[in-house]
Amino acid sequence: MDSKIEVATKAALLLHGDAVDVKFVKTHKTGEDEFTAGRKGKIGQLIITLNPNGTKAAVEWRGRLSRRSTDYRVFRVEGVPTNDDRPSPATGR
Repeated sequence: MDSKIEVATKAALLLHGDAVDVKFVKTHKTGEDEFTAGRKGKIGQLIITLNPNGTKAAVEWRGRLSRRSTDYRVFRVEGVPTNDDRPSPATGR
């Protein structure tokens, strides 16, 4: 789990360089791992979600509860190829 927390921390820092205190929350039925974090000097919560195969991380900033919009990004996790990056097998005739 420590390696997943490190990945979640790196993803959060890509969106907000002041992210702190990344903690594991739960694993969804879909297999995604959810983490939360705070930001130095800010009220609100970062939600970081890692997909089941560990190739992508979604980071969402939820500031004040009354705010209508959120800041949301999806990042590719470095060092792990996604399905898009893998070459398709050659087919012979």
